[in-house]
Amino acid sequence: MTQTTQENQSITFSNSFKSNLAYEALSSNNISDTSRNNKTSRKTVYKYRDEAKLAIDQHFEEKDESTLYNMPISKSSIDTAIVTLSGICKASERDIQTAIHYLYDYSISTGHINGVLNRTSKVAGNVNDTYTFENCKSSTSDECYHRGYPVLAVADIPSKFCLLLEREDKLDQGTWEMYLDDLKSRKFYPTVNLLDGGTSMNPAFKTVFEKAKLRYDHFHIIKSIKELLRFLKNKKESAVTLALKCFEKLSRKDTSDNQTQWDVASMNMKNYEDIYFKTSTLLTWMQYDILQLPASKPSIRSHLFDFIIEELNKVAGKHPHRITDIITTLSNQKDSLLDVAESLNTQFKDIAIKHGVSLDTVWDICYFSRYKLNSQEYQLQSLALDAELGDTFDLIEDEVLNCMDTTYRTSSVIENFNSRLRPYIDARKGFKSNRYSFIQFMLNHLPFKRSANQEHEGKSAAEIFTGKDLPEWTELLNLTRFKRPA
Repeated sequence: MTQTTQENQSITFSNSFKSNLAYEALSSNNISDTSRNNKTSRKTVYKYRDEAKLAIDQHFEEKDESTLYNMPISKSSIDTAIVTLSGICKASERDIQTAIHYLYDYSISTGHINGVLNRTSKVAGNVNDTYTFENCKSSTSDECYHRGYPVLAVADIPSKFCLLLEREDKLDQGTWEMYLDDLKSRKFYPTVNLLDGGTSMNPAFKTVFEKAKLRYDHFHIIKSIKELLRFLKNKKESAVTLALKCFEKLSRKDTSDNQTQWDVASMNMKNYEDIYFKTSTLLTWMQYDILQLPASKPSIRSHLFDFIIEELNKVAGKHPHRITDIITTLSNQKDSLLDVAESLNTQFKDIAIKHGVSLDTVWDICYFSRYKLNSQEYQLQSLALDAELGDTFDLIEDEVLNCMDTTYRTSSVIENFNSRLRPYIDARKGFKSNRYSFIQFMLNHLPFKRSANQEHEGKSAAEIFTGKDLPEWTELLNLTRFKRPA
C-alpha cells in the first residue's frame, strides 16, 4: 500500500491498493475485518467495493448491437481529427470547427486549428525534404493560381509523385530557376519534361537543364483544336439555320428583298460549310496522323505537318478568326510537338538492329497498334507482316508497345495532379504558403484507392516513386491514431 497522510488533508491511495482492497471486499463477507486489515475506514471499503461491482455489471450487461466499439477521446486524438479533416476531406478551418463540435461535442477555436495545421505543415515539410529525385527521368511541370498568387508544381510522370509545390508572390523566369536549382541539388536530372508553353517556365527549364528534352504537351493543342472545330461547327449550323429561314420567307413571298437575303444567306452557308469541312479534315489529320503515337515515321509526319499548315493558311484567308491563332501555335511548336515521334524513332532503330529488320518494318508494327490488338482490323492489317516475320513479329510487337507505353506526349499526369490539388486551394480558403508543404505531403502519401495500373492500387505516390514500403502517413506526421482492440 502506498499512501500519503498530511494534517487537514485526505489520504491518497495508489491504484494497486484500490484494486486489492476492492477484490478483498468482494471476496470477504466481513467489511470490518477488511477495514482493519488494510488500516482504512469501512466507508472507504464500501466505496471501492461498490465501484468494482458497478464495473463488473457494466462489463456483462447486454450491449446495444449498434455499438461497434468505444473510442477514447483525448486532445491528441482531436488534433489527429483536425489534420485528417483537412488532409483527406479538404475541409476549411470553419468546417473543421463545426465537425469537431458535432462529432465530439467539443469546442475548439479556429486559432487552435490553424496552429495544429501549421505545426503539422512543418513536420510534413521535414518529411518532404528527405526525398531525393534521382529516380525521376520523365517529369511534367505546370503553373496554377490560388487567390491570384502563382503555384509552381513539378511531378514525376510514372508515379505521380510531387517533387515541387510552392506558392510565390510573382511568377517569372528567375523564380522558376531558383526552384529548379534546388531540385537539381537533390539529384533531379530529367531526361524529358512535358510542359504547356509557359512564358517563364520554358526558358527556365532550358537554362537549368540544358540536356533535358522539353516536349510540348499535346493535350492543350488538341484541346485548342477541338475548341476551334466546335466554334466553326456552330458558325456553320447558325448559317444553315439562317439560310433555311430566308428560304421559307422567300417561299411565302417572292420579293427582290427576300431573294437578296436568300442569296446572301445561301452563299454564307456554303462558305461556312466549306471552311468547316476543310478545317475539320486538316485538323483531324493533325490529331490522328501526326500527334498520335501510333502513326507514320517522323519524316512523313513532318511533310504532312507542313502541308496542313499550308492548307490552313488558305482557309484562314477566308476566315482568319481563331484559325490564324492555331496556325501560329502549331508553327511555333512544330519541333517540340514532333519530338515524341523522334524519340520513338530512336528507340525503334535499336529494335530494328536487335531483330535484324528494317526501321520501316518496326514503324509498320507501330502503325498497326492504332487498332485494338484483338480486333479484326488489326489482324487483317498485320497478317502479311506476321506471316513474313513469324515468331519475331510478336517479340517486336511487345517491344514497340512497351516503347509507346513509356513515351509520354501529354501532361495528363499534371492535369490529374491539378484536379487533386484544386480542392485544397479553393479560392474561399486562405492560408500561408507553408501549408503547401502539408498539401504536398498528403498528395504524395495518401494511397491510391484505384488506378489504371493495378500495381499502383493501395500504394501511395511516394511508395511507387521510391519502390519501398513506407510507414502510414499518420505515423510520419507523429500523429496519434486510434486502433480498436483485436
